[in-house]
Amino acid sequence: MRFKGQVSLEFLLVFSIFLSLLIISIMALVQLKRRSDTVFFEDLTLLTVDDIAAMVNNVCVLGEGSSKTVDVDLKGYSLDYEDNLLILRYKTGGREYTSSARVICPVDIDSDSFGRRVKVMREEDRVVITQP
Repeated sequence: MRFKGQVSLEFLLVFSIFLSLLIISIMALVQLKRRSDTVFFEDLTLLTVDDIAAMVNNVCVLGEGSSKTVDVDLKGYSLDYEDNLLILRYKTGGREYTSSARVICPVDIDSDSFGRRVKVMREEDRVVITQP
């Protein structure tokens, strides 16, 4: 009968070590997930603004009357233009991700919110970005 307490104490020690390692592993996985989300949203924002800027530059070079429709999902994004830079911002989870790309023509943005498509067209001396 003396050995029952000994086995329980050893079991509790091994079990507490196991739980400690499990908690440390879970915390590491949560940190890894947060970092991967950050990298994902930064890269997604950068690729999206690069796609739009490429279309703006193409339409600008093609001249008056040219237009293209870009398939990009801009739900939740805001698009701005300042000093030859097209700026794309995305807010999620209390964080804001911002990327920019240089364009060769002045840009007017005719919408506050966009859906899954963006129309880029050349009018006079500017490029206009609007909903299709």
